[in-house]
Amino acid sequence: MELATKPEVNVKQPGVKQRQLLRTIRSQKWLLLFVAPAVVLTFVFSYLPMFGNIIAFQDYDIVKGFFGSPFVGFKHFKELFQDPHSLLVIKNTVILSTCNLIFTFPAPILLALLLNELRSMVFKRTVQTISYLPHFISWVIILGFYKEMTSLDGGLFNEIKMYLYGGEPVMFQAKAGWFLPVVVISNIWKEIGWNTIIFLAALSGIDEQLYEAAAIDGAGKLKRVLHITLPGILPTIMILLILSLSHIFGTNFDQVYNLINVHIQDKVDVLETYVFTEGIEKARFPFATAVGLFQGVISFILVVVSNKLSKKFTEISIW
Repeated sequence: MELATKPEVNVKQPGVKQRQLLRTIRSQKWLLLFVAPAVVLTFVFSYLPMFGNIIAFQDYDIVKGFFGSPFVGFKHFKELFQDPHSLLVIKNTVILSTCNLIFTFPAPILLALLLNELRSMVFKRTVQTISYLPHFISWVIILGFYKEMTSLDGGLFNEIKMYLYGGEPVMFQAKAGWFLPVVVISNIWKEIGWNTIIFLAALSGIDEQLYEAAAIDGAGKLKRVLHITLPGILPTIMILLILSLSHIFGTNFDQVYNLINVHIQDKVDVLETYVFTEGIEKARFPFATAVGLFQGVISFILVVVSNKLSKKFTEISIW
């Protein structure tokens, strides 16, 4: 007696794929409903404005609009690479972003490893809470405190300096050499705790039996960290590193803009503040758009290249 077999469904038949898609949509309708607002907002505020990049190739006139303004090709891009100040801005952005990456990226990993070794849960949670609270403080407030501490009239730095060494107060905010250390240190202080949460979550997924087996074999804490902990969180590290590399040509506008002043702007200007100055203050919309488009293209290339290299050498990628 032969058993009846279910006839195979040919997915190439007309309407089969459409019916499967409709069934999937019906079964996941509530999930799709929750996701819909995020998709709409992303489209409206991230993808739709990309059409505005067309003015980077135009002598844009706000009266004539997109379709009436004449096309000038790569005129504004040539100006970007021929202007000495523009090249200085690009250099400043790369230096600042690279220093931020070198010093800021490893900091939460180190803090997560240290917190993971604590046995007192009360102390661990207290340190974690204190370290991530600055993330919720505005850069305006943080750098407002810095300006008060370095002011000529009663600033803490000048009071300590005059008490120890005497002499006249120093205008620290007018010294370009202070800019880079202040940006990096303030960024570490503000974000180290928040980013630590991600690595602590990754650490919680490592099997405790691996540590027990390593301890039985005589491995010390350092060897356990090197051979179990770090390999265990390597996928998380690589994914965040790939995403961080996209910011090599970008900085935090809120942080930098609130720290720059007229005394040092020509020396420490970065792409974000340069776009704001040229586009908003000077109303040079086509040139500012060209700078922003150049920055976006380079960031995209960096993400693709770093993802390819990560996939080749570590078999970890974001897509």
